[in-house]
Amino acid sequence: MKEELQNQMYDRFPHMFRARFRDFHSSGMVEPMVFGITCDDGWFGLIWKLCEDIEPLVDEDFYITQVKEKFGGLRFYTMFGMNISEMIRDAEEDSYHICEVCGKPGLLCVSDNWYKTVCKKHRKREKYADFKPVERRK
Repeated sequence: MKEELQNQMYDRFPHMFRARFRDFHSSGMVEPMVFGITCDDGWFGLIWKLCEDIEPLVDEDFYITQVKEKFGGLRFYTMFGMNISEMIRDAEEDSYHICEVCGKPGLLCVSDNWYKTVCKKHRKREKYADFKPVERRK
């Protein structure tokens, strides 16, 4: 995700994204959030809404450990989040229907075992030209 969009998220939800400052090199551990939000810009609105929805339900101990794309879908990992797993699961499921590139309706597609959820317009672009829609197994 573009740095500008990540910074908007960090500014709006600083307590939830505080793990982006945790770098435990001395212990051999690195908090994945130090790498930022590792998905394309199209899921910005989905992630923003999820953060807004869970914000009133979590306490000060809660924080987000990682936000990324994996196998064409959103992955959203947290620490100390009680009673929000269904909301996270719903957002992750929604991501399979939202183009990761632009945020418009999309389909899960695959090319050479690389999965990406993209809209029809982005499937026509050279970068994703070999991607074909695929049925998702749950």
